[in-house]
Amino acid sequence: MFKIGLIGAENSHAEHFADAFNGKKLYGESRATCVFGNDHPEKAAALSEKYSLKNCDNLSELFDNCDAVVITYRKGSVHYDAAMESLKSGKAAFIDKPFTTDYGQAAEICDFARKNNLLICGGSNLKGVSGLAKVKEKLRPGTTAVISFSADCGSEYDGYHFYGPHSVEICLELFGLDYKNVNAVKNGETVIVTVTYELAQCVFINAPDTDGLKITLFNKGEIEHFDVPMDYESVGSTELVNMLKTGKPPRDYAFYTTAVKMISGIMEKL
Repeated sequence: MFKIGLIGAENSHAEHFADAFNGKKLYGESRATCVFGNDHPEKAAALSEKYSLKNCDNLSELFDNCDAVVITYRKGSVHYDAAMESLKSGKAAFIDKPFTTDYGQAAEICDFARKNNLLICGGSNLKGVSGLAKVKEKLRPGTTAVISFSADCGSEYDGYHFYGPHSVEICLELFGLDYKNVNAVKNGETVIVTVTYELAQCVFINAPDTDGLKITLFNKGEIEHFDVPMDYESVGSTELVNMLKTGKPPRDYAFYTTAVKMISGIMEKL
């Protein structure tokens, strides 16, 4: 049985985790046990009542009541402090997207976890949706993939950093971390990103009101469209529990630093 502490309450993802553990009870006796919701005290109180969580006044109190944490603050710019305090307290951590908004902070989090044999996972849950495997099976040398998904440069939650990680991490999941360069342009509210690999290209088209996740593959004259189901709500909680059970992170920590690096590169072009 694992006891999970939620850090942050404003994001809908906090409820997704609470519901997976305490509502649907997907993981046996493992439960979300506590919440520290300084970003939205009212939602923290509501989560506490609905899912029988201890509503903590500070991180120290939360750490006393959990084995691992889920950091769900909407602003990635405030993830660093919560992540480092959690790791220094010996807690495994799921760090929601955006992992951070600063490459140096992301690298420090991952370096600390690696050097101290601590477990971290997180980022966008969309890289783990079931339909992505079908897309990956169709990739070939020379493939161009076009990802259409929502992102808003004007978001109050650190702009493109808030939803941009979804497209970035899907790209990295499909094609790997060894991209050659990234370019981006902005046309009104739409962001168009081109990521170049040695034998492939991945293009994102991001606009605030884009509906769903759509991926189109171009393979030597063949075109295939995928309307990818958004079955993401328990992806993160399942990843966290599997990591705690096995004692192994689901991917190399370089995945998270590379994602933040790519987003920083995109932001520099806009």
